[in-house]
Amino acid sequence: MATRAARGFPLVRESAIPSRSGPAAPVLGSLSVIWRYRVTGTVREAETGRALPGLVVRGFDKDLIFDDPLGEVRTDAEGGFELEFTDEAFRSPVDENPDLYLLVFDAAGTRQLLSTKERIRRAAGAEEHYDLEIPKADLEAE
Repeated sequence: MATRAARGFPLVRESAIPSRSGPAAPVLGSLSVIWRYRVTGTVREAETGRALPGLVVRGFDKDLIFDDPLGEVRTDAEGGFELEFTDEAFRSPVDENPDLYLLVFDAAGTRQLLSTKERIRRAAGAEEHYDLEIPKADLEAE
């Protein structure tokens, strides 16, 4: 069984910063590490297990005042989804890992069908997986 990283997967990004020696000085390279996260899952009808393609899945990091959006994807033909983001989406002095929750919306992205906000995954790992089920009545409600 694979072990899960305490933080996301590291990515190294090179950036150029000016030298403090003066305007004619060469530009020095700098490396910074950002952390990558992946959330996968499936969305199915609760009663039948039927895959629900074309729904909008949005990820969020729960914070005290404002929750940080982590990204948005659509479910595929099998009801699957994969959301990738980096720590740049939620980074703060107190957050090392996201406190993750998902919202699932209809195909138009306007009507919320499901929320995992009551089951937040505190300090989520580099890879998280969700198997989500939406009751048929919620899919048919207007």
